[in-house]
Amino acid sequence: MAASLRTAQEGKAVVELIADGTHLDPSTVATVFQLVGAANVVLVTDSMAAAGLSDGNYMLGPSPVTVTDGVATLDATGSIAGGTATMLDVVRRTVAAGVGLADAVASATAVPAAVLGLSDELGGLRRGLRADLVVVDKELQLAGVLRNGDWLA
Repeated sequence: MAASLRTAQEGKAVVELIADGTHLDPSTVATVFQLVGAANVVLVTDSMAAAGLSDGNYMLGPSPVTVTDGVATLDATGSIAGGTATMLDVVRRTVAAGVGLADAVASATAVPAAVLGLSDELGGLRRGLRADLVVVDKELQLAGVLRNGDWLA
């Protein structure tokens, strides 16, 4: 892990973080941002079909899962089956961990777009980029969604 963090710190790699409160403790999230810098962190989610939904019983492919307190576990084994956090949830939790809002948003948008070589298409607010964005209020609650230039919510 130290070698991965060092490589990211040098700008030669990025660190992907599932900052959902289940996979990583908030202090770990804050520490990684401090060590490698936001430009070298990509926020990700391993969310499954129950993402954003209430606790209950769901399917992950052919496998039944139960979501309790936002954590999905396989009914057969009790193993974590995937996350239920949306990307907005991950950004909120990253900010709650002490990372600045601008850094958290960049790590969820511009940094992954750059890693994928798509900075000329998405990942920012510039003329000519695809108009995909979420609008939040000051408490980071969803206020609207723009996808490909069309308002959805």
